Amino acid sequence: MLHALDLTRSFQAAKTPWQAVSKNDNEAIECAPHGFAKAAFQDTLAALPIVTYEAGETVIADGSRTGRLLILKNGTVTILKDDKEIAKVAEPGAVFGELSVLLDQPHTAEVRALETSQFHIADATALLSQNPTAVLHVATVLANRCRKSRSHSTKKPATNRRAA
Repeated sequence: MLHALDLTRSFQAAKTPWQAVSKNDNEAIECAPHGFAKAAFQDTLAALPIVTYEAGETVIADGSRTGRLLILKNGTVTILKDDKEIAKVAEPGAVFGELSVLLDQPHTAEVRALETSQFHIADATALLSQNPTAVLHVATVLANRCRKSRSHSTKKPATNRRAA
């Protein structure tokens, strides 16, 4: 299992503005702006195997433990909780399986293909412990998901008031 402590390190200043050096092992770690990290993550994705699911196939079963990250390459999936659709996802780069790995718990929803969908597939622990750009990508996806859920929860429902 990958623990959050495995991903945290104390850093000292490096010689370039986009680099930090770990105090523990003097390893240089790139801290490039997100645009550069995104390009580096695309290189990582290109090296990963691709798996294809046909419409109706279960990509991730609720309650299972796969230890994998699936990154959507193309297609559309639905996220189901208790047989109710809670989201549809068609955005390339969307990540599935990260919460199960990060929280060391079974998957809490089913992911099902709505059309032929392709995913880059990776061993989550290996990818996240060896690739800082993958960690940044997953963190960005989670942050955007939190921001979207917050904006939906802060919207007040319209009320239909009639004059008496």
